Amino acid sequence: SSQNQFNECRCPPLMMKSHPIATAEGRVIKCLTVVDDASHASIAFAPERAISGDTLTWILDKLDNTRGLPQVIRIDNGTSA
Repeated sequence: SSQNQFNECRCPPLMMKSHPIATAEGRVIKCLTVVDDASHASIAFAPERAISGDTLTWILDKLDNTRGLPQVIRIDNGTSA
């Protein structure tokens, strides 16, 4: 199937810049961004100090309630600093 259909594939890359974002105390903040491949819309953004499997599941559950789940989820861990 073509991946040009809305809501078919979402990519939640864990984004960390080469110079990670940090709090005033120096603690790193990670940003989870969920992007719809077809529309290129960012449909979820979660800045957290730690992103656990439970946090990811909670975010995907919220998306399921509002937009439905995609046929495919692609994971990209991004680059490390």
